[in-house]
Amino acid sequence: MSTGQDKGFFLSVIIPVYNSEHTVRQALESVFASRYSEFEVIVVDDGSKDASRSIIKEFSCSVIDLKENGGAAGARNVGARSAKADVLVFIDSDCVVDTEALGRFPAYFKDGSCDAVCGIYGKKRILFDLVSTYKSLFLHFNQDNDNPRFWSGCAAIKKEVFFDLGGFDERCKGALVEDTAFGYLLSASGHGMKVARDI
Repeated sequence: MSTGQDKGFFLSVIIPVYNSEHTVRQALESVFASRYSEFEVIVVDDGSKDASRSIIKEFSCSVIDLKENGGAAGARNVGARSAKADVLVFIDSDCVVDTEALGRFPAYFKDGSCDAVCGIYGKKRILFDLVSTYKSLFLHFNQDNDNPRFWSGCAAIKKEVFFDLGGFDERCKGALVEDTAFGYLLSASGHGMKVARDI
């Protein structure tokens, strides 16, 4: 189901997964419900021990199975290396995107003014623990172009720029600061980054 806009602007959507059986179905359903159709989905299962793999395999996506858990940074880098598109879109396995989200990314790259685009968290939650809720609402109200942060929950970047900067730092284990660290490197290298409050 394409909106018809930006036809031919292909995206590689990369989703790292680790023991995400409670959220990954909603995440993948939201991506495949997109009104934009010019994309591939690459799911990197980072050594899950739960039912994540069986859920992932219900969807029409490329699946990369890693034998051991190495962290989100490494999983995203593996996915990026197999991407076909010139623009990488990172979405976390506990994030749900709206039907217009993917179709809004291309316009930000077509005018040549930026190398990376970050969406923002919405107010609606699929996880309800206190820390996650606080973080999401904080970023919802504080993420803007005066104070941009690269966060991998829903962000896009030119593949060439991503690899020129070495990708995510795989010394960052778990899923805590690897995207923030990459964002600092992105800014320090002089690359343009925008916050898209419509994504």
